[in-house]
Amino acid sequence: PATKQVTQFREPVFTPFVSMGYSTNNTVLGGLGAYYRRIGVEYLINVPTSQIETYNFNQNKIYHTFKVNYKF
Repeated sequence: PATKQVTQFREPVFTPFVSMGYSTNNTVLGGLGAYYRRIGVEYLINVPTSQIETYNFNQNKIYHTFKVNYKF
């Protein structure tokens, strides 16, 4: 007998990710986040490059960013 096999692909519901970047105001960005279906949230920390070079992580100069993303 001939049989037919059906293969289905299901897109993951929860997708984590990491991100890195550089801004023109001399800051390095590092972040992490996750998508739930098409809606995502992301947290970024911005550290000035002058603090990275001297290992001087003054808490008053570190910035935090929270983003909401939509994947289409």
